[in-house]
Amino acid sequence: MTKAPFLQRGPPRRIDENVEIMLPSLHRILQDATGDDYEDYLKQIGEILINIGMVVEGLGSSQAKNILLLTSKHNEVMRKIVKDIASVSIEEASRLVILAGLLLNLKRAIEALDAISFFFEGGEEPIEAQRKNVKEASEILLKAFGNLKVKREEDLDEVLSRFKLLKMTLGGVDRIRSNTLAILIYKMAFNGYCLARVARGLV
Repeated sequence: MTKAPFLQRGPPRRIDENVEIMLPSLHRILQDATGDDYEDYLKQIGEILINIGMVVEGLGSSQAKNILLLTSKHNEVMRKIVKDIASVSIEEASRLVILAGLLLNLKRAIEALDAISFFFEGGEEPIEAQRKNVKEASEILLKAFGNLKVKREEDLDEVLSRFKLLKMTLGGVDRIRSNTLAILIYKMAFNGYCLARVARGLV
């Protein structure tokens, strides 16, 4: 009996025949997505980072208005990226998807910072003891994003080291899980840590 066409076996194929259609690494796409062609997006991301730094510096007083403006700016950039994804080539769309992913990292950090500011304003925690940790978390985040274009390996390695040290300072995984403020600080820094790992080519 003759086999149906879709069941017939063709000539053996070499394993390396499809190498050219393999997707590039996440590290490579990130390099392309942070090139000069996307300078405008990176500039807007930079503005968001500056505002995050300003909110951190103002912890203890009401930051609701500043965080609302920060969230609005983030949403504006995200809408533009999503709109552009639908109107460009597949290759360029992949880069815009990476940029959208970076913005999602920032969104999670902003959400954590919003909750952190509530704790500081309420004064129910040993705030001064944690203020240094919040600032360290924000610096980890800002330094990771600040290395998107230059990608200095020593700076990225410093981000990774500082994150591990912050986790130890917060008391390790078990103590972090038992303290809401520690969880939020960890979450804020973790987004920078993930970005640094990708930029460093470790993912």
